[in-house]
Amino acid sequence: MNPKITHITEKDIEILAQKLGKNQKEKIALIHLLKQEPEKIDQILDFESIKRYILEAPSPIPISAQLYFQYLGRLALGKRGLKNQELISYITKLLMRFLKMDSLAPFYRLGSRRNFVRMSDLLLSLEKTAGSMQAYRLHHFIADYSLFVCGLFKENIERCWNGSPGMEFYESLGMRSYALAASYPEAQKNSLQGIFSFLSAAFKEVRFALNEIQEQFFHFSDISPSPYDS
Repeated sequence: MNPKITHITEKDIEILAQKLGKNQKEKIALIHLLKQEPEKIDQILDFESIKRYILEAPSPIPISAQLYFQYLGRLALGKRGLKNQELISYITKLLMRFLKMDSLAPFYRLGSRRNFVRMSDLLLSLEKTAGSMQAYRLHHFIADYSLFVCGLFKENIERCWNGSPGMEFYESLGMRSYALAASYPEAQKNSLQGIFSFLSAAFKEVRFALNEIQEQFFHFSDISPSPYDS
């Protein structure tokens, strides 16, 4: 398992060094250290001054979304004994992937527009898929999508508007899809077999961590209740 935090920007490193260094010499040394050994960033995120800066700053802070999600994932997962860098990095990438406007399309009411993905469409596509690679990609996407929906749109799912599936459906689908994705040689080839198996077993605990992140730090409006159908 590689504990290295990836895709942290130079600006992130400079900000962390500025917050921790007591003088200019220390700040320069920290910048050099973090550029050479970015895995040290994980240790720095434990400092109380960094926690206050990220969570208590009165205005938007200039750190990257990658570092922000990394910190929130680390905080929420750590409370549940899931302080595993591979898991934290995976959840960070999942949030980065789906929290884009084009990826949020399934949750918006878009009138007559029907060119957005629905869970029912994905499942139908899976039934028609013969190729191993495409089936693997669909299982992977459905698993991630289910975790994202359960984690960040819990209240919408629990309403079960228009007879749409409830939380149990998405949890079961997510757990099964991660397990199936882990069984493909593509998962082993991409070093994802272990994390898929773990997410299949710990789906609910990870979902609870995402629920906490959403409740405390994210706020959505004008969201459609279910991505299962429009």
